[in-house]
Amino acid sequence: VVGAGFGGAGQGQARIYRRSGETWSLEQTIDSTGPSGQHGATFAEYLDYDGTTLVIGAHQEYVDGTQDAGATYFYQFNGSQWAEVSRVVSTDVYWNGYFGSSVAVHGNFAAVASNDNFNNRGIVELLKWNGDDWTIVETLLPPDGVADDAFGQSVALVGNQLLINQSLATVNGIEDAGCAWLYELNADGTANEPERIISPTPHMNEEFGRVIDLSSDGVFIGGGRPMDGMLTIARFSWDPAVGITLTHRYDSMEPNVEDDFMPARSIGTDGQTLMVGLTGDGQGVVQAYYAADD
Repeated sequence: VVGAGFGGAGQGQARIYRRSGETWSLEQTIDSTGPSGQHGATFAEYLDYDGTTLVIGAHQEYVDGTQDAGATYFYQFNGSQWAEVSRVVSTDVYWNGYFGSSVAVHGNFAAVASNDNFNNRGIVELLKWNGDDWTIVETLLPPDGVADDAFGQSVALVGNQLLINQSLATVNGIEDAGCAWLYELNADGTANEPERIISPTPHMNEEFGRVIDLSSDGVFIGGGRPMDGMLTIARFSWDPAVGITLTHRYDSMEPNVEDDFMPARSIGTDGQTLMVGLTGDGQGVVQAYYAADD
């Protein structure tokens, strides 16, 4: 699934491809069903897919005339194509709320962020599939209650584990060091108290948590700005009995990341392979890391 936030008539499109042998072919194009003719709704700029459900954010869509309040769409495969099953807006429709500015789905659970809502603190709303519709069951605010810390800029969800970033958080007095919060979801889709995860070596302006992802056995978190020329992605394990444990560090293979200012823009993992995208100074690079036996 590939998003094109200004595709189609400028509202945005999602394009679904299927592989046959060594060839990927376009199978379906999904256009926004939001307000007719709204250019710049950014439909499909942010999306997620778990194999059964496709969730698409349109974080600049107008809602009942409220500018950039945002909406989120859910699709399921009906045997021949992906069909819309729900359109959801925030419980608090807000000007420049940007509901849908990051999204995640897995099974019957979903998370949708509004990362410019409530005095720029950001909120993340938790949703559950009830068999007929997706409904909001809880709203999460930044656990530390601090504004302007980018809470919910990224979300990731696997099973009942939810990871939310707060990449501009102050950590141990260090400004913009950043952190992430790991939640365990209950059967009804609500969340327990989170565990805070910080960088192995917090430093000013690191923006740890700027990129995040989850696998079934690992938590992956990276910073946006490197220290000493080495951009680090940290892998953690989580156990209810012992909490968060750092298990591995993946240091950048680019020796001059800091000088060239190539912050991490995205990461993705299936637990065995970790892909890291870096951009900056008119260039970009993708790095691949593979899990060793240890």
